Amino acid sequence: MYKAVVAKIYVTPHPDPEVHSIAVGVACNNTVIVSNKVQTGELGIYFECDGQLSLDFCKQNKLLREDGGYFDENRRVRAQKFRGVRSDGFWIPVDSVAFTGVSVADLKEGDTFDSLKGMQICSKYETAATRSRKAGEANKKKAKKEVKFKAAFPKHFDTEQFRTSVKKFQVGDLITLSEKLHGTSQRFAFTEVALLTPRWSLARLKQVLGLMPKKKWDYLVGTRNVTLYNPEQTSYYGSEKFRFTVVEKIRPLLKKGEILFFEVVGWTDGGKSIMPKVNTSGLKDKKFKKQYGDSFYYSYGCQEGQADIFVYRIANLTPDGELIDLPWNSVKERCNQLFIKHVPEYEQFIFDGDYDKLVQIVEDWTEGPSKVDSGHIREGVCVRAERYPTPLVVKNKSFPFKVLEGIAKDNSDYEDMEETS
Repeated sequence: MYKAVVAKIYVTPHPDPEVHSIAVGVACNNTVIVSNKVQTGELGIYFECDGQLSLDFCKQNKLLREDGGYFDENRRVRAQKFRGVRSDGFWIPVDSVAFTGVSVADLKEGDTFDSLKGMQICSKYETAATRSRKAGEANKKKAKKEVKFKAAFPKHFDTEQFRTSVKKFQVGDLITLSEKLHGTSQRFAFTEVALLTPRWSLARLKQVLGLMPKKKWDYLVGTRNVTLYNPEQTSYYGSEKFRFTVVEKIRPLLKKGEILFFEVVGWTDGGKSIMPKVNTSGLKDKKFKKQYGDSFYYSYGCQEGQADIFVYRIANLTPDGELIDLPWNSVKERCNQLFIKHVPEYEQFIFDGDYDKLVQIVEDWTEGPSKVDSGHIREGVCVRAERYPTPLVVKNKSFPFKVLEGIAKDNSDYEDMEETS
């Protein structure tokens, strides 16, 4: 869920001595461009990119272009460059929310919110196509016929942003940095399913008398949010059949209670690319264009028409219903046993408590070509600390990825598959 963060800022002059009206700030470990009137240590509100500011908030603070600000009418928070310097998000002094009636003096560093006193301040930005798809999926769920079984099929947890979550890591944590792949999330489980029968039916009576089972073990396939009951279900991709195809070779090897979480990359059975083609011209970066060309697909080594999976999490559901994750090193070993790939690992180390050093290590790995396929950029990295029963995992997206994604979302027909699946 998208939230604003109360954060102090640390300011330095713009590197170009000819530029006097703006300065370079760091808030929540992100570089942002601010007014040269902003002072180091000043408390403010930080909005990470891919968010949307509310109309009231923008009007009250004269942030729209029509009022002398620099936000377009869609009020998107973007990753972009100002005079050659990266700006990854937006920061504004804390009194910007005083119009809501909140006591600004009560806001403290680290507080998060999307509304104050019942007034919306920000939300995640969604294109018209994404909103339309989500509304359609919600209507389909309402109209869906009663499901004939019920099963324990946990979803993957939401991952927070690394830069705003750094202090959650503890001395002694075993930290693993792995590549964050840009595909579509999927779950696959061999789990116990409760067979639902109509009340007062013959089938229910047979269950009560022990003549018919109440449960069975079965394989379940799901997107990030939706359980798929058959390959003929449709989505943005047309048919969801490819999700069943990619797990066929794993099916006989899965253990009871085992759940795999992975990224599917490449192309669907119908020949549609899992992630849209990326046009690099919007970056206006000759060096970048020379390295990656005028456009690229997030193919991860797949030939057109092929798909592959990369596991990032494996967990086991106990008979008591508790979900216990395998440690990362055990995930890698289990993937070898299943003859499947896991997401590429970059580095593993014990955290010594030096947060500045941790931030630098993560930043050093965040950008560059994908370790799987040098023909396109990496989306970023995931930072994992082993915890029981569930690890701490946060993400750090690369600046070029965020800029390219932002450009793609300028098209109202762009659909965010992770939000709608």
